[in-house]
Amino acid sequence: MADDKKVEELLAGVEKPGEILVKFKSFLQENPDFLKSIRDFEDSKKGLFAGFVPEAEHTHEQTQAHRDFVALMDGQLTKFCEHCNMTETAVFSLAKSASEKDPQIATFLCAVLQKTDFLQWASKLAKKN
Repeated sequence: MADDKKVEELLAGVEKPGEILVKFKSFLQENPDFLKSIRDFEDSKKGLFAGFVPEAEHTHEQTQAHRDFVALMDGQLTKFCEHCNMTETAVFSLAKSASEKDPQIATFLCAVLQKTDFLQWASKLAKKN
């Protein structure tokens, strides 16, 4: 995540959370294993990224770990959408609208979305080694 801040810290920093963040906070309260599953996955794969160099060719194992991570995030997004009783399109539309109105929400959403970018994610895991 951006500057390796925890999701909780990013959420706490938003003074006037829009509807999307209120829903996300509620989701986290009802699904305490949500963040743990992501952190546990990253901890189990960080060794693959020891000495990671963004400009170098990436190993098959690194690429597969990232694919598995994106699948995990997709599954979590599906759970969040079900929690909100909304489609992914509706959730993203709400998130986009909220981020256009509030730069703090934009920062939070950007940090979450960066987690699925290979280079951002791989660099983060490399720093954990």
